[in-house]
Amino acid sequence: VKQHAGRDSRLLGYFYLDLWPRPNKFSHAACWPLQSACTLPSGERRPAVTALVCNFPAPKEDGTPPLLEHNEVTTFFHEFGHGVHNLCSMAEIPRFAGTSVERDFVEAPSQMLENWCWEVEPLERLSRHVETGESIPAALVEKLIAAKNANVGLLTCRQLFFGIFDQTIHSRRTSSTEEVLRELHTEGLHGTWSCLITQPVECHLPRLHAWIHSNGFCLRKDTKCCTMSAPK
Repeated sequence: VKQHAGRDSRLLGYFYLDLWPRPNKFSHAACWPLQSACTLPSGERRPAVTALVCNFPAPKEDGTPPLLEHNEVTTFFHEFGHGVHNLCSMAEIPRFAGTSVERDFVEAPSQMLENWCWEVEPLERLSRHVETGESIPAALVEKLIAAKNANVGLLTCRQLFFGIFDQTIHSRRTSSTEEVLRELHTEGLHGTWSCLITQPVECHLPRLHAWIHSNGFCLRKDTKCCTMSAPK
């Protein structure tokens, strides 16, 4: 991958694609930084090396082309965002190159690229009907967007509850996550913020919440995060 500026070009890095499944392969989708970009003591620029690993449908032996579902296209754009992040990094020190940034920005480029999968024009350019060669109809894209936005209010309430739970357990000197969860559920069910109660207290929310944040994920929409205050 090269950056072109007029007649000059500069090597940014190498981008590997590993898109199809095979035995004993990593079964999820991810973008792995194999070498971080940096400036060497000699002043020379070391290029980035990154690999996008997925498990999309592979071409069949009879020549039938593999077809991607919309969620798989979104996954590809998401992971490609991590790849672009690694390749375009201009950090001097490898420790801060690519996705080695503040946790709340790790997913930002991927979230931005995902948005292209929910716009009519990009999907029209990307898609082709396997038999007719026609692009995806705008009406179908609108239905996709409508399905995505269905119950978004309920999902937002769930995120707000996560925020209240998180701020509550971290604003006390000591706290039992199970007791706090039951306390918040009791308050919610009595109408303080009943709209935020979206799941039973026995659902092991604290463990789910800890897994999400211990792995560096910041749950957000359109790259925006909100900070919740602890309930008074």
